[in-house]
Amino acid sequence: MVFLEILFDTMLLPNLRCWNDKRLTTGSEKLDMVCRKTALKAIGFSDHAGVTRVRSFPSHREEAILESGTAWIPGNMCLTSFGNIASTNPAGATGELRMFPDTASAISLPYQYQDEEASAGFYLSNICEADGTPWSGCPRSFLTNAVKRLQDKHGITLKVAFEHEFSLINPRQDIVHGFSLQAMMAHKPVMESWAEALDSCNIGLELIIPEYGKGQFEVVIEPESPVKAADNAVILKDIIREVARAQQCPITFAPKPNLYDAGNGVHIHFSLFDRDQTPLVPGDKDSTVGDTAGCFVTGILKELSSLCALGAATVPSYYRLQPNQWAAGRAGFGYRDREAALRLCPGTAKTSIRRQQQANIEYRVADATANPYVLLGALIHAGMKALDEKAAISQPSDNIMAVATPLLTSVEEALEALTSSHFLTEALPEQLLASQVAVKHDEYEQCRKMDQSSIIGAYNVAI
Repeated sequence: MVFLEILFDTMLLPNLRCWNDKRLTTGSEKLDMVCRKTALKAIGFSDHAGVTRVRSFPSHREEAILESGTAWIPGNMCLTSFGNIASTNPAGATGELRMFPDTASAISLPYQYQDEEASAGFYLSNICEADGTPWSGCPRSFLTNAVKRLQDKHGITLKVAFEHEFSLINPRQDIVHGFSLQAMMAHKPVMESWAEALDSCNIGLELIIPEYGKGQFEVVIEPESPVKAADNAVILKDIIREVARAQQCPITFAPKPNLYDAGNGVHIHFSLFDRDQTPLVPGDKDSTVGDTAGCFVTGILKELSSLCALGAATVPSYYRLQPNQWAAGRAGFGYRDREAALRLCPGTAKTSIRRQQQANIEYRVADATANPYVLLGALIHAGMKALDEKAAISQPSDNIMAVATPLLTSVEEALEALTSSHFLTEALPEQLLASQVAVKHDEYEQCRKMDQSSIIGAYNVAI
């Protein structure tokens, strides 16, 4: 003990912050101070691989972090799903950024270590230049600016909800029926834990569905403002994954967990409202889509090929996006049609007013390899461009297979469409676009060296 006291006094004490100015007088108290569990918090964001990247800090530094942020590096925006920095990283090793936490995004993330349940404070952040001005490559700022421009220029606001599908990596072989009570009862403990964890983070849960595929689930959450909805999409993935890990049933959000079962998508539901908060999406089947909503859809359809490189930008994304798979294999606007890239979802309530409040349009060409801020921001820009040009009005089709062409068939085609799009290459800030293309192209090149089974396995672990 004498040796430990000497070690503490000569080496550790000078560098130790004493909380609450408490003086340590005995060796045992000093050792207790060293061994005391330090509460860590984190600040982070979602990158182009759809991964939440963070910096952690002890809780006593929270005030300083809220005021000054913490350091980040431009090149780290080019981390791929496989862990390397993309070889064509546009920033190289240069530059200095700051992550500034958005206090409105603060949550307490549940986790489990060994048999102990705990929580960790977490903030989502905006990425800024070293002087505090917004960085053009920040995904969250890109969406924030798109939302503001849509409201300022056209008086339109959005409500948005992301739906996520995911699969157990090792599904039970005795559960053979999708959407079944059997599947729900077999997985009831983990499903209840998911519900409790989402509720603890103020994410409004509507449904948890045992889905069509073996060990597959879908989580449906309540609509929010666009940035809040994207925040929820980021947080939801990490909550679902952590709860599943703690219950020893690991999951994956990968777009195609295996070749012989259903794939996992992300569905973005959005409703448009005018300055008076009047809904602009029709709630009844017999109603035509109005000028504003129909024009907005036209803009998205026009840029659909290039948007694929933002929403479904990996090799296995196109194992899923095939015709006759209920996975948005057609480049069109359908009425309640799950083969369509966009579909009209009218309300289901008993009254017409309530049905119109429920009605929304669903964008289906996405999966969890996407950055939700970048994709949603690009969708808004595409819709705005059509509004600016007073483009033709799109109406949903009852037979999308007959009237719409198939989607692109590979990420290579999607990346070519993105880099060739005069509109999106201007709408996306140069740094944001360059990082997105670098990450997705690097992953594509790595996949070219793998067989199909290895590609699926790699993304099952990564996403």
